[in-house]
Amino acid sequence: MKIELADDQRWWIEHEVASGRFDTPEAVIAHAIRQAKLAHLRATIQASIAAGGEFSQEEVDASLDEMAAKLAAEGY
Repeated sequence: MKIELADDQRWWIEHEVASGRFDTPEAVIAHAIRQAKLAHLRATIQASIAAGGEFSQEEVDASLDEMAAKLAAEGY
């Protein structure tokens, strides 16, 4: 896969590798994607908590499966 990055994004990736935090640019991007996915999941959980209500384990599992399928379809 080929992606194009803005100059500031390229600089950030190069800086992260140069600092020794990551071994490769691919590792930096993989980490950023994981963080974005986690942020989305946290927002979903917080919205669910704010909405209140009670759900069975089966309902929670089905919802998580649906979310995972949606994220997979979006390339996450």
